[in-house]
Amino acid sequence: MNRAGVRACTAAVVLLAAAAIAETPRERAQTLSYRVAWNGLPAARATVNIAPEQHAGQPAYTVETTASTNSFVDLFWPFRGMARVVFLARDWTPLQFSYDRKIRGVRSLTTIDFSPAGDRARSLYVKGGVTKKQLDLSKPDLIDPITAVFKARHQPIEVGSKLGYDVFTGESRYRVDLRVDGRDEIAVPAGNFSALRVTPRVMKIRGHNKPPDERLRGATIWITDDAERVLLRIRSDVFIGAVTLDLMSRELHS
Repeated sequence: MNRAGVRACTAAVVLLAAAAIAETPRERAQTLSYRVAWNGLPAARATVNIAPEQHAGQPAYTVETTASTNSFVDLFWPFRGMARVVFLARDWTPLQFSYDRKIRGVRSLTTIDFSPAGDRARSLYVKGGVTKKQLDLSKPDLIDPITAVFKARHQPIEVGSKLGYDVFTGESRYRVDLRVDGRDEIAVPAGNFSALRVTPRVMKIRGHNKPPDERLRGATIWITDDAERVLLRIRSDVFIGAVTLDLMSRELHS
């Protein structure tokens, strides 16, 4: 598996792994487990943990995603990572986001603190103990990658629907557009499902007078065709073949 393939695996987990506005949380406490493969060969594992909770007296969620490459991929590109976000259930406003990873033994940590009003974000990116970037953005409707996924999953969508978000990773901004292209019957290790097929288009925003840098070409996402919109599969074309993330299991917690 080449380096681009592994990066596509981890990007899929962090950016695309795991609502209609409500006064109380609509997600159930649960753990979702995923398998990542390159051209059918196992490459990594990932989990998503969703925990409804209270934050300053308001309904909120804490979501943690983790990913790790297997022993074979570890020989040339070992990766361990965890992304964590806290966001309000009322209007899906993110409060705190962090992405902690170790790649080839070098640790990097990106953190974002969002204002409760949702109009400002401050970030810090540290790699190998050295501060690489600090940003302070004043802009409404900025959200982190995980919150964007949850917000998109629970919009009232049908085939032909289009959604768009201004996503801030703490290091860069992206314009993420999602288009619902159709319905499919798909089989993943967790079972057989009726699914909505979604095509993402991701463009890196590079500043004034510069054209956006388009990313994530040739990707497709499948989610369950029901009220919960569970992520079933992500398939992303890479330089050689494709990387696929499939749902292995889903455990609901009381």
